[in-house]
Amino acid sequence: MRVSFKGHDACPIKNIYIATRYNPNAHDFHINNELRNIAGQEGFKIKEFPQGHHPMEWSQDVLTINRKNSLIFINNSPWQNLAMEFGQRFGFKTRPADASFECGNVFLGKKPDGEQFVLVGDQTMMSPDDMLKELNKIHGGDLRKMFAMVAQFHGGNKEAIYNVVRQKVPAEVLKQKAVKAFRIESENVYVVPQTNYHLDTFIRPVGYPYVLVNDPEFALKNLEELAGELSQDPLRSEADFQYLLRLHESTKREAKRLREKYGNSADDVVKYLEAQDFKPIRIGAVYGEGKGETNCCDINFINAFVHKRPDGQLAYITNGTTQNNVDRRLEEMFKKQLGEKAPCGVAKVHFVRGAHNFDNSGLNSISHYLINAGAGIHCEGIEEPDFDALG
Repeated sequence: MRVSFKGHDACPIKNIYIATRYNPNAHDFHINNELRNIAGQEGFKIKEFPQGHHPMEWSQDVLTINRKNSLIFINNSPWQNLAMEFGQRFGFKTRPADASFECGNVFLGKKPDGEQFVLVGDQTMMSPDDMLKELNKIHGGDLRKMFAMVAQFHGGNKEAIYNVVRQKVPAEVLKQKAVKAFRIESENVYVVPQTNYHLDTFIRPVGYPYVLVNDPEFALKNLEELAGELSQDPLRSEADFQYLLRLHESTKREAKRLREKYGNSADDVVKYLEAQDFKPIRIGAVYGEGKGETNCCDINFINAFVHKRPDGQLAYITNGTTQNNVDRRLEEMFKKQLGEKAPCGVAKVHFVRGAHNFDNSGLNSISHYLINAGAGIHCEGIEEPDFDALG
């Protein structure tokens, strides 16, 4: 079972740690080069460690740097050796997590008064024994065989397994686990309604109390606006127009599927965050259909690193697109809307693409990640905030 720490609120980034194969033919090679260029522009550093047998696209899921010179990891997991190697290589003290949170759904942040807070998804999975107890209360019977399947899910039907064991767990139970894992006061643990598999596929904190929330209705409106523009353009490409129509239908279909699967909508997320004194910002940022059990869509601008510059402005680093005419316009629309909506200001939006035509599919590396690996740019790296600058 995997622990996933999805990262931090908008903060001054000191380093992003990324695994690499050091192979120019590997899809991560070009992504890492782009990240290095962005880091040079923004004043932070990219630090690399050998990938070995660990999936590079899930680096964020393995460890979290939660305090200065300190990182935590799940205890008794396949990642423990990696955590020790990472700590020795880069000078971190390592601590096993007191509880495990499957599939991410965690954002760490700090309030203006210095209090740390954490956002946790309401369908976050705990350690097998604890989850077994909770599910037995809900369903009755012995689910130990199912957990044995989860432990070896690489050989099983992932979608079927997760549909059974990914359940809403009582918020107070999750809060207690998060308090132990992250050593944060209970009143600063917020259990967010999930509308997708990971928090970082549908929300993105951009500086307390503001949180971007992907709203499929806003995404559909963007596509409809773009369709109107194209219909009035005598020079429009019929291929572009047909692609846009397919993207509209797949985005609409996916929104319906996810609502049925997770039981929550963007409205539920917004209402919850508002009730907890956050200020959610609705935006259209995710397009297309999910692939596999992780439900990663073709285009995802929510999945991002957010670096806070010394002047308080933000640098937003997210997944690029395949860059056909429609995709390019969607990038422009997102950049414009983000600039208008983010109160602290966005100085720059960096779209990371990687190498184009990876494996002759017509896709760039990021698109390959989103469609096939079930991961995006934020899943790839481990953020280290500049804790001195944070105070």
